[in-house]
Amino acid sequence: MVAFGFYGSSNSGKTTVIERLIRALKERGYEVIAVKHTHLDIRADEGKDTERFRKAGALFSVLSAKEQSSIVLDRALGIEEILRVMEPLCDVILVEGFKGASIKNFVFGDAEETESTIFRYSDGRFEEVLEIIEQAIKDS
Repeated sequence: MVAFGFYGSSNSGKTTVIERLIRALKERGYEVIAVKHTHLDIRADEGKDTERFRKAGALFSVLSAKEQSSIVLDRALGIEEILRVMEPLCDVILVEGFKGASIKNFVFGDAEETESTIFRYSDGRFEEVLEIIEQAIKDS
């Protein structure tokens, strides 16, 4: 498993590039997980059974349906924890946000580069990003 981060200024194309990467990597037969960091509170299960389970004290509450599962953990996870949990499930994890993560990063827009930045994205360079990621998967 390999992981790559995407950070930069708002509306610089991060999400669009990640969407394209997911499609392209899936077409090539890879299992892809996408992670998004947000400063917002997430409570998609308000008033539902899984919220009741959390309020009763469950650390995890899981909703499993015919074709999907939703897992709610009642605490924040750092990127290292997320990667450790998700690693067995995929070939590549694409992470939007988590700017300070110790994974290889692509920077977008005019954001300042971090120590782990390997590539500054600009329009027309999608194929280069895809190549970097696919080579890393093959090398892992």
